Amino acid sequence: MAEGLRSAASEAGLQTEAYRTDHGFIADLSDLREKMHGQEVAVVVVASLFGVQNNGRALLEELRKVDKDTFIILDECQNLTPQSDIEPDSRTLIVFSFNTKNIPGIMGGGICWRKSAIDIDAPPRSFRADCCLGTQLCAAFALQVVRRLKGVLAGLRKRRRFAAPEREYSVCTRLLYDVRPQRIAKISLVRSILGMLCFRRLERVRKKNFARLEEFLEISNTGVIAKTERADVAPFIPLKQVDAKLHGRLPLKGPYASECDPANSLRPEVLCFRNDGVSSWTFDAERHKLA
Repeated sequence: MAEGLRSAASEAGLQTEAYRTDHGFIADLSDLREKMHGQEVAVVVVASLFGVQNNGRALLEELRKVDKDTFIILDECQNLTPQSDIEPDSRTLIVFSFNTKNIPGIMGGGICWRKSAIDIDAPPRSFRADCCLGTQLCAAFALQVVRRLKGVLAGLRKRRRFAAPEREYSVCTRLLYDVRPQRIAKISLVRSILGMLCFRRLERVRKKNFARLEEFLEISNTGVIAKTERADVAPFIPLKQVDAKLHGRLPLKGPYASECDPANSLRPEVLCFRNDGVSSWTFDAERHKLA
């Protein structure tokens, strides 16, 4: 659980409690039911990660049986896709983002809700705040371009190296990752729209990368893909039994850290391949290095 989520909940007067997921990253419904029984639950947050679809109507109906008044938040930040058929209702809200995970961009989170469900005030207009945010976003965009160019040049030289995967524990203090409501900057909105227009191409690239990665891991015997419903188009492909030889050679993301314990993880064996849909992988260089 991100520290920022805990802080935001605390500011709202709510106490957070984690629930289990199974080995396939699917929400453990029995554990969730048990935690909802016998106590007043204001909100349940369900995230769809690594291609897992924790947003099905059957899951929502089961949660409603426990408490029909509980507000459900579907975290779709890693699961934004044109094929999605989920929609908000009077007690369900959807969170999404354009933050270089599912869709390339430099935009934080957004929400989709029915006006009849809740009343959310728009952030106040501030010319100074808008200018400050615009400047920060332009700098972030320029940094992304520089990193992309450096990656392309390193790939041409066949000496590209990546940071070793470390445990992830967000404190929500980086730009657009805090919990303060902000107006949408035009540069964020334009890039997000362009990203959505190119989404079909992103998914085609992701599917090719997935097939090539699966073949590479099988031939080299350096890891196994943890199959999920839509792992082939997920921005992060979960891997198990990853050989340490691949650290630094592939763009790997480390496991999520444990709640309130950044030094440890409940699933330390799970690493993820960053399948951004922009970079096209053949894994020829990696085969040569491991030969």
